[in-house]
Amino acid sequence: MSSPDVVLVTPSQWSKDGIVSCGIPESQIAVVPHGVDTDIFRPAEADERLRLRREFGWDDHFIFLNVGGQFWWKNPELLLKAVAFVAKQRPAARVVLKGVDAVYPSRNALAGMGGRFTPAERSLLEGRVQYIGGTLSYARLADLYRAADALVLPY
Repeated sequence: MSSPDVVLVTPSQWSKDGIVSCGIPESQIAVVPHGVDTDIFRPAEADERLRLRREFGWDDHFIFLNVGGQFWWKNPELLLKAVAFVAKQRPAARVVLKGVDAVYPSRNALAGMGGRFTPAERSLLEGRVQYIGGTLSYARLADLYRAADALVLPY
């Protein structure tokens, strides 16, 4: 990049380091972290959380939530194996995988990994995995976060 008036914007120091390693001068890279609208993405009051859990059918379950494309580098296989492991001791454990099928073929990626699980793991996962592939509004996505018990990102 020969023009000093050009600045690349990236969301993390990690990605900035990668750009620098490709030969772009550090002075031409700005790190601007991702932002969030705290009017939408906020903790739920207890009654709102109970209402959302009831609406999602999660009343009596412990919900692990994973949001993102279900690609190998995001390690959904490890996550599902972990849920199977936890489910042995905690039968109420469930995992909700939120993909975006319009952008990433997450449903296909998940379907293709079924053979990587032992019969016991497949049995433990049966009925414990919920996949949501459709596009959601930010408000509806925030509802998932508010209703879940734990966010899991097994990168």
